[in-house]
Amino acid sequence: MQTVIDAKIGLINIFKADELDTHIQKIDTLLNGQILKPNTKTNLDDFFNGEVEYLGLYDGYMQFKIGEDSDLFGSTVWVNSFKKITDTRICTVYQAGTARDYNFKNGVWK
Repeated sequence: MQTVIDAKIGLINIFKADELDTHIQKIDTLLNGQILKPNTKTNLDDFFNGEVEYLGLYDGYMQFKIGEDSDLFGSTVWVNSFKKITDTRICTVYQAGTARDYNFKNGVWK
């Protein structure tokens, strides 16, 4: 597993496909009054531009699958990581040493 901080996407974990089941805990999460169940698709109330797959928790961070890649050496899965602060507040990292939080107010992530 490799962790990358992208200035536009945020905190990303890159897993080998066979590492997902050993690293990510299949735990339901309550967010904005919705229960996120592992391996289900969501756009997180339009937070994401399209549907992504909620995978579960890794190291206390919610994991959302944003892509995958395959080559001769195997398959990798790209996962966007967010820390849940409250049921209506999440955060991620866009730069080392800082965090950006998002609050869900009046039906919009701000």
